[in-house]
Amino acid sequence: MKDRCWETPVTLQKLLDDALLQEEIFSLEASMVKRFITEDLSQLLNSQPTEIASHLNGGSLIDNSVLNYGLGIVIGDAITSQHYHKVEGAIKRAITRFEPRIDPHTLIVTVLPITTRTQSVSQLSLTITAEIRFYPQNLALTLAGTYDTATARTWFE
Repeated sequence: MKDRCWETPVTLQKLLDDALLQEEIFSLEASMVKRFITEDLSQLLNSQPTEIASHLNGGSLIDNSVLNYGLGIVIGDAITSQHYHKVEGAIKRAITRFEPRIDPHTLIVTVLPITTRTQSVSQLSLTITAEIRFYPQNLALTLAGTYDTATARTWFE
């Protein structure tokens, strides 16, 4: 049985008391839903898990908690083409754990080799495609961006 809600799940913008355009935040317009999900994915992929978790007793409960919100790839790691699958896996795990609007069964994350001179050696091209859940019609999300292994930053075009 597939659960379909007619409201979008809470985004970070809905939690802000000082949001100016509340009617936009609760919009069911496809472009707005995609924009909010893209912003939330940027926040997620630009966050790193806290080191507090390693000092607390709680094992897997802490490992699977929001204390570990973020991507969790070590900043400055050298990434070669043999490691692309690790980056893809880390991004997919983070999205699956912390973004309920993305259908994990349709989520495809692809890390591509550097293709342009505008990117530095530490930057990888990134594409994310998935279906969006909790929307009245089928809605696909396709994002192209860059992941920088030197700074652990992600941005979408």
